[in-house]
Amino acid sequence: MKYWIYILVVLFFSGCIQTPKEKKPCPPGCGEKGAKPCPKNCEPVANAVTKQAVKPGNIQFFLETSGSMAGYLNGGTGFKNVITDIIATLKGLEKTGDLKINTISDRALPYPGDADKFIKDLALVPVANQKSSEMHKIFKMLSEKVTGNDVVIFTSDCILSFPPADIKKNPRVNIDNAESTLKSFIKTTFEDYRSKGIVIRVYGFTSNFNGTYYDYKNAKIPLNGQQRPYYVWVMGKKEAVQTVTDRLSAQPAFTPAKNLDFGFTNQVSSSYMIIPSLSAGRHFNALSPYKEVIKLDIQKGKDAGEEIWVGVNLADFGKRYDIAENVKVDLQIAANDKVTFSVESVQLKSQILAKIKNTKEREAFSDYTHAVKLKVKNLIGSSGELKLSLPYKADNWYESWSTMDDSNIKTATEPQTFAFKHLVNGIKEAYQLNANPNVMEIAVPIKK
Repeated sequence: MKYWIYILVVLFFSGCIQTPKEKKPCPPGCGEKGAKPCPKNCEPVANAVTKQAVKPGNIQFFLETSGSMAGYLNGGTGFKNVITDIIATLKGLEKTGDLKINTISDRALPYPGDADKFIKDLALVPVANQKSSEMHKIFKMLSEKVTGNDVVIFTSDCILSFPPADIKKNPRVNIDNAESTLKSFIKTTFEDYRSKGIVIRVYGFTSNFNGTYYDYKNAKIPLNGQQRPYYVWVMGKKEAVQTVTDRLSAQPAFTPAKNLDFGFTNQVSSSYMIIPSLSAGRHFNALSPYKEVIKLDIQKGKDAGEEIWVGVNLADFGKRYDIAENVKVDLQIAANDKVTFSVESVQLKSQILAKIKNTKEREAFSDYTHAVKLKVKNLIGSSGELKLSLPYKADNWYESWSTMDDSNIKTATEPQTFAFKHLVNGIKEAYQLNANPNVMEIAVPIKK
C-alpha cells in the first residue's frame, strides 16, 4: 500500500512541474550584420566563431608638424574634425596601457598635455610649425616605438622629399631621385617593420587646406580651401591593430576615401570547404568534412557544367577583400589539362550564410569568410583537382593619388601627393621580400 501511495505522489508532482519547451534553432543568418534580429526563444547556431578583441597596450599617436601640415590646421577643416574624433575614440578605447600623444618632424616630442588639451589646442594653437621632415627618417623613428602590444598611429601628408639644403643645391633632386634613393630608404626601413611582425593599415583622407603648400622645388604655393590628401597609419601587431581599426571604423566621422594593408598574413592559406546544399539540383556528393567532391556527373547541353560552391577564409588578407568582386577579379585558376572550370561569382559570408539550409554545413561555414561559385565544365578521366590561387595584391589607387610634378597643384582636380607611389611601392617591396606571391592556394579533389 505504501508503495502505491509513493508512486501516486511522484506522478502528482511530476505533472505539476512543467518541462521547458525545447528551443528551435535560430533562422539562418539572423543576428548577422545587416540581418534581422534572432527570435527570443531560439537556440543560436552552435560553433559560431566569435573572436575576442585583443586589448592593445600603449597607444602612441603622432602628428607630423612640418610646415606643409599647417594648412590642415588653419580654420575649420575636415582634417581637424577627423583627428579630434580619433583622439576622443582612442581615449575611450579599452587598453592595457596609456594614450600617449606626440608631435614629430625631425624628432619626436611628447605633447605637453592630455587628450582633452590636445583636442582644444588643435583649434587654438599653431602646432604645425616645423620647417621640414623626411618620411624615411620619421618611419625609422616610429618603428622603434612599436614594441610588445603597443599600437602607433601616425598622421601626415606623406610627401616624400629630400631636405631643403639638398633641394637648394639641385632643384630637381626630388624628381630625379625619389624612385631610386628615397624609395630604397623606405624599403630598407620597412624591411625592419616586417622582420618585427608589424602590420600596417593606411587610410587615405582628403581635407580642405588653408595655407602654404611647398612643391618639389620648395616653391611656395598659397591654397585657400582646396582639397588636399592626408593619411592615417595604424601600425603594430595584427590583433591589436585590428582592435583599434575596428573601433575607429565604427565612428561616423571616420570616413576614409581609401585604404591599404601590409603584412596581415605571412602564411599561404590552404583552408576550404565544399558547400553542397548551395548547389541547386546538384549531380555530385560531398560529405562531412566537405573536402572532396565525389560521384560527379557533369551535365551536358545548353547550360553545360556542374555548379560547385567552395568556402574560403580570407580574414587575414586585408580590407581589399571586404568587397566580394575584388576576390573574383583576383582569383586565378591554375592550368590543368584534366579539368575545365570557371569562377562564376563570389559572395561574402554575410550575403550567403542564410542561404545555407543544411545545419551542419552552415555551422562549418562559420569559420570561413567567402563563398566562391565554380562551374565545372569538363573532367578528363575519373578524377582531378579544382586548383585556385589568390596572389597578393594591394589596391593601386595610390598611383592616381601620386604626382611627380606638383608645381601645378593649385589646378589639380583629384588628390595628389608628391612621390606617394614610390613611398608605397617601397613598402610593398619590403613586405613581399622572399615571400610566396600567393596568399591562398587550394586544390579541391573531384571524382566521377
